Amino acid sequence: MHYCAPVNLEKCKNNHCIQKVSICCIVETFGIVGPFFFDNDNGESITVIAEHCVAMLQNFLLPHLEAIGADPKNLYFQQNGATVRTTRRSINTVCNLFHKVIIGFRDIPRLASSLDIMILDFLLWGYLNERVYRTDNHTAQEMKHAIQYKTAQEMERAIQYETAQEMERAIQYETAQEMERAVQYETAQEMERAIQYETAQEMERAIQYETAQEMERAIQYEIALINQDHNLLH
Repeated sequence: MHYCAPVNLEKCKNNHCIQKVSICCIVETFGIVGPFFFDNDNGESITVIAEHCVAMLQNFLLPHLEAIGADPKNLYFQQNGATVRTTRRSINTVCNLFHKVIIGFRDIPRLASSLDIMILDFLLWGYLNERVYRTDNHTAQEMKHAIQYKTAQEMERAIQYETAQEMERAIQYETAQEMERAVQYETAQEMERAIQYETAQEMERAIQYETAQEMERAIQYEIALINQDHNLLH
């Protein structure tokens, strides 16, 4: 765990638990997985080696993915180049569990300090350090409980944020849909009115034409009668 809090860790140690815990969290598209504590059978923190990383992947991460219905073969696995993660056994385990492409080491290399593979340094570790060391944690177990609680809080905030974002996007989409429908309706109304107007104009012109034709024929008929009467008089 990297310390990124604004409070000096050395000053905290005088009043807080100075025991250490080995912890692992994983960021995925579904949220934060963990925390997972590397402990021995007595619940004591241990130094992490490749064997422990493999056990964590097989016994902790894989069941979690299965529980949420995520197929590891459809996922890309991303990690930094820490020695315990780059042993042959660790790499083989990752390749067997996940998609063959490994980001951060081997297939798609990244610098050790790349933000792409140090998400937790900026997303979670500083947050946890700052808040966990604010309280009196006299034992490693108390520290673990505090870390679990704060991680859950962080997850809840992330979920609330995502939910708010989804709702905002949904509202924007619905608003856009409503506006589009309104524009289409107005356009249809305008077109209908235009068609009605054109039809009325056509009908009026037709009536006027028919009337003019009728009048012309009537006049011609009257003239013809007058000429006929005039010829009879002669």
